[in-house]
Amino acid sequence: MDLHRPRIVSAVVLALSLFATAAPVFAAGYESIIDDDTNAFVPGPGTFDRNYTFGTRLARYNEAGAMPRWANRLAARMGGKGDEVTRRYGTAFGQEMYTPDAISNPKPILNDRPYAGWLYGSAFVAASDARRERSVELRVGMVGPKAQAQQAQTAWHSVTGVRLPRGWDHQIGNELGMQAIVAQRWRPNGYQ
Repeated sequence: MDLHRPRIVSAVVLALSLFATAAPVFAAGYESIIDDDTNAFVPGPGTFDRNYTFGTRLARYNEAGAMPRWANRLAARMGGKGDEVTRRYGTAFGQEMYTPDAISNPKPILNDRPYAGWLYGSAFVAASDARRERSVELRVGMVGPKAQAQQAQTAWHSVTGVRLPRGWDHQIGNELGMQAIVAQRWRPNGYQ
């Protein structure tokens, strides 16, 4: 495996993550990068992988109100009270990894979760006012080797000096997947 490309990709993802957290919300829309791995930047043998191991998501939010007709109709149906309703549309790309506890074991682990990766693209719509936000997201992607989780985890562990995963040969097979996610969040005291 060529380790130079994963190192470059890791450096670019880290730089984009730092930029995204420091960047202001632009009037024409904005991007966000979410990395939800608590061990991602802690090298060494003391880190752990088990169950939900890692997830990252790059999302692009369009300017408020600048959305396709179908998304605008859906956001209008999701409601919101008063003139202070903000409607947004966006797209995202993400990857999630799931591993058993003993990632150094190259054999199938029958009493633990299997290795699995989920690579997806999505479109989402949100409508919010001072009290709540409602959102709908449709994700379409692949599980299995085509999700590239083995390559991503192995490259990251090689770069950071964490024990290498040895059981990816036993991951779930390739399958197309879809998720529909409907969420509602309330804001206490009208805070946005």
